Amino acid sequence: MASFWKSPAEIYEITLDNAGDSEGKRAKANIYECEREIQHLTADWDHSERMRLKHYPDLSDEDRAYIAAERETFEVRVANLRQRIENARAGVFQLMMANAVKGSWFAVGHRAAEKGEEVIPCRYWPFLTLDMTNDAAKGEQGEYRAIRCAFWKDVPADNPLRATVLQANRQPTHTVGPKERIPTRRSSRAVQTRGPKPAVTERVKDAMRVFGVDNIKGMKQIAMAEQFGASRETCVKALQELLSEF
Repeated sequence: MASFWKSPAEIYEITLDNAGDSEGKRAKANIYECEREIQHLTADWDHSERMRLKHYPDLSDEDRAYIAAERETFEVRVANLRQRIENARAGVFQLMMANAVKGSWFAVGHRAAEKGEEVIPCRYWPFLTLDMTNDAAKGEQGEYRAIRCAFWKDVPADNPLRATVLQANRQPTHTVGPKERIPTRRSSRAVQTRGPKPAVTERVKDAMRVFGVDNIKGMKQIAMAEQFGASRETCVKALQELLSEF
């Protein structure tokens, strides 16, 4: 039986295969068409340059001005196509990370060599930067290394890992191996001030945008607090501010 584990890059590629735009066109097809168009434009330009040098080695100032204008048009078209590719890839990555927050896929990694693998709670992802090249995720609370991922649907129903992931997503602390506290916010009463801190509220708002406001409207306050790793007061304030933006 094949392993359900995948690298972050493999999660991205699968997301790319399934992602589509508002018109139902696959992102992968859009990227492919743009890349092909760049190849054709470049080949046509290179061919015309070879023919020009072969048959018209001496050019007038007027000819040079015309060729310069044509070159500028070529470069603008190629730049626009490359921007479309970049936008499509960024959109796929954003979708991939939104799916992580929703729990469609999850990841485990090491924060210290002597510790076991830790499940990365889905509520952490808005505050982490994923490095697919090095299989790592870095945030204010440290760096997860040697990350491996899996789609939730691919994990067999009787695999105990499912319970571990669910537990990690329900409470602030859990590890696959030895248990340790995963700090998400300052909890000491000595340093707490009354009311939510603006920076915390903004982070929660960012996480809510990724999670989807429509998915939050029916959630209870305690569920929001667990999902976004903040107090109920902060979550309610963040949601109210988000709703006022619409």
